[in-house]
Amino acid sequence: MTGTPAAQQPMLDVRELVRHYAQAGQAAVKAVDGVSFQIARGETLALVGESGCGKSTLARMIMALDKPTSGSVLLEGVDLSALSRNRLNRLRKKFQIIFQDPYSSLNPRMTVHETLAEPLVLHQIVPASEIPARVSRLLSCVGLTSAQAQRYPHEFSGGQRQRVGIARALACEPELIVCDEPVSALDVSVRAQVLNLLQDLQEEFGFSYLFISHDLSVVRHISHRVAVMYLGRLVEIGATEAVFMHPKHPYTRALLSAIPIPDPNIPPSRISLRGELQSTGASLAGCSFAPRCTNADDRCTAIAPVLENAGPNSRIACHHWRNLAAFDRGISQEQREPPAYVAAILARMSQEAAKTP
Repeated sequence: MTGTPAAQQPMLDVRELVRHYAQAGQAAVKAVDGVSFQIARGETLALVGESGCGKSTLARMIMALDKPTSGSVLLEGVDLSALSRNRLNRLRKKFQIIFQDPYSSLNPRMTVHETLAEPLVLHQIVPASEIPARVSRLLSCVGLTSAQAQRYPHEFSGGQRQRVGIARALACEPELIVCDEPVSALDVSVRAQVLNLLQDLQEEFGFSYLFISHDLSVVRHISHRVAVMYLGRLVEIGATEAVFMHPKHPYTRALLSAIPIPDPNIPPSRISLRGELQSTGASLAGCSFAPRCTNADDRCTAIAPVLENAGPNSRIACHHWRNLAAFDRGISQEQREPPAYVAAILARMSQEAAKTP
């Protein structure tokens, strides 16, 4: 996805967000440790990193489902942590979340109509007489029919349940949607449908997305910018194509080197990291990635790097990024993408699945 929306007041402004969990007799778990970023109106920022790096904890704090140890989350300039419970509840319709597991996130005892009507009633979006029409419209937006409104979650496929989850997020007419691994549990054809749906809805309604994922091919397809997270800290953030084609941080390079290449004639060139992933409870004075980095020196283990400007719309947290050799896997843009026949097959699968009620 190319281009970035014009800079205005950010829709979301995360400032030095910290979340530490105390443990009896042990060091606190530093799930999120000083994260800052902004998301513009109509922009998709992807957040990537290994499992356990703090992505979902960060999402919960942005959604005001978990309180930060310090720092702030500003939605259109309003600090969510400073609001009373009543004011926060009134504001919740502006920011919604799509969960990773569409089955566990839906109430199995509620029909789809009841699931979608609940936020409409709670936030008084429309009069009671207009709720059935609004539910039908929401289902239509996500490719489902009004006849399916009386079904329960177990009567749908995984992709259809995720569409219901998306419809529920849309019900309140939000301005920011947090997508926490929304397609990781879906098969390839359904995944393509949901991703295209999210993009179409963004173009139609102008949503801002925080898209959390560990699937880098999905991230490249849907995002304007990418933020790379490691053990609770951001290590690189920049425009999607710049990060994918010219990554500057050693950890980002290792992540990208693990992407399978859809050409058997090109030998893999994966970067192997030394050591093991450190615990988020470990006390590290310097760079959290230093124990696994082949470029680390005494400065890295003593002083934690901060995010610094590394070019237009790019920031890196590494002491040595200027001195590292250019990262190039020797793979053209065409070689990075699936072959044309694979893309055609996936497109056909998506079309056929869309016809299935």
